[in-house]
Amino acid sequence: MNFLISMTLEPMKQKIGKNTEYAYNYSAEKTVETIKHIAENIKEYSMMVRTTSKTLRESGAIIQLAGAIRDAASAARDTAKDIRQTASELNENGAIRDTVRAVEETKRATQDTIHTVLDAAEHAKQQLK
Repeated sequence: MNFLISMTLEPMKQKIGKNTEYAYNYSAEKTVETIKHIAENIKEYSMMVRTTSKTLRESGAIIQLAGAIRDAASAARDTAKDIRQTASELNENGAIRDTVRAVEETKRATQDTIHTVLDAAEHAKQQLK
């Protein structure tokens, strides 16, 4: 099968008399051959498409792919529902609020510890002088 076909009409250069001028003629034969090749390729590709679609239909691959997509979409939907429900429960029972409060208390305790260590280091530095 010829995948690359020239769709252009190639000019033929002809010398006119003793002049160096060239006249451009399009080759009718070349045009006819190009059209014949295009027509043959259209026939071959049509048969390939027909055979491929028949094989896909008979194999059940399209139905199987559609089922897999449906299952994946259902799983994603169910997961989103579970996450939304869990977040709602955490909010209702105060777990999120308690977690935020614990993080803030940990932050304050860490800041106090840093100040204590810095003060101790400054005191030790003064003792060494």
